[in-house]
Amino acid sequence: MSTATTLNIKEKYNDNYLAFALASYILLLMFFGRFEAFQEISIWVIGPIFSVLVIANYAKRPFDIPKEVMLLGIFWLWVFPGYFMVLDFDGYFRYVRLLFTIIVLFFCVEIVMVKTGNINLICKALILNSLLFCAYNYIVGGFSPEEGNEFWRLKGLDQTSNGFAIFSLVGLIGVLFLWREAKSLPSKIFYILSIVLFVTTIILTASRSTFITALIIFGLWVLLCYKEKFVNNMFIFVFLLILSSSIVWFGYSYIMDETYLGDRFGKISESDEDLTGEVRFLLYEEGFEMFKESPLYGVGLSQFKARSVFNSYSHSLYMELLSTTGLGGFLIMLTFYVVIFRRVQKLKKVIKNKDVLYKLNFSTAVLIGLAIFGLFNVSFLDIVIMLQFAIVAGYSSYLVHQYREYIDEELVREKYSKLFNSPKTSSQIS
Repeated sequence: MSTATTLNIKEKYNDNYLAFALASYILLLMFFGRFEAFQEISIWVIGPIFSVLVIANYAKRPFDIPKEVMLLGIFWLWVFPGYFMVLDFDGYFRYVRLLFTIIVLFFCVEIVMVKTGNINLICKALILNSLLFCAYNYIVGGFSPEEGNEFWRLKGLDQTSNGFAIFSLVGLIGVLFLWREAKSLPSKIFYILSIVLFVTTIILTASRSTFITALIIFGLWVLLCYKEKFVNNMFIFVFLLILSSSIVWFGYSYIMDETYLGDRFGKISESDEDLTGEVRFLLYEEGFEMFKESPLYGVGLSQFKARSVFNSYSHSLYMELLSTTGLGGFLIMLTFYVVIFRRVQKLKKVIKNKDVLYKLNFSTAVLIGLAIFGLFNVSFLDIVIMLQFAIVAGYSSYLVHQYREYIDEELVREKYSKLFNSPKTSSQIS
């Protein structure tokens, strides 16, 4: 065996080791790290060890740092001038540390994904984590009555329903990423049961924002990943449309009449007050006033709650960015999202492999769904949500490295087709 072959085998082994290390760390951080006894260990011991391991591997065989990682680094530096507007110093420094942790984790996930491309293993880790979370919380967490309400709401390890719902959403995303990989009947049944469990959990937690996001991602999954099959089989398309419409109608009626989630939606639709009187819209008004006070750098990370008369954060990624990091921070994070989204779309133009194209189409669904989820959640400070962005960004970066010559060829062809006004022919690859 040649020396070159031996080195390639060794590098492949190291790369696979990284993928298993990331999958293990996801479980340690997101499930076991939720237990008080393991929180400090997972954050201050296992986290740094994992980071050093991955970054040391990157140093041996470096590649160009992805644009989105650099944008996150710029964003972290951008938040420091907001210090001069801070009222809650403890909250500010806590969020600065949290943001730094997220950036390091994001970079490590990208390194692992670019070197391995093993998105299947990572998705399986996410699914296992969500299943463990559901199993434990159904047994130990249980239901709690809402004050002044006949309905009960499912709560999780940390006694929050919304957090529990987000973990179920992550599990649902993992299942849909791997759906095409399930070839056998037992694996299909397992995934179907997992979907039922995660959707049921989201409904029982009564998290409106997570439920809406799950519906959007699920709908986009069908539209983007199976559009061609429906177009080529109109009879099946019409049949499934009628069937799904019936299921949606009965499901909607049951949820609205029999669950606390429906009760929460009903309170919005039946409200006699003008929508601007709702607390969330008042929070938007407060956020805009903070933005006007410091339009460039904002009033400082975590300061929304300190300045709000409702003693609450903004409940919106976009307003939180605009008010606490200013127009500069808002534009940096918007660019961060656009960079990942555009890369995925460019890859879809040149890749013909159906399995890879399926994952890219679903990545588009995830990115759109999480962008909408940002209307209700401050996701740039949520490790669980940012991990989803990191997986999509890392997988797309991996594909860019694998198919760079074809992507460059497509970009040249596109440039000249515009220059000479000639029709563009796609150079799709398998």
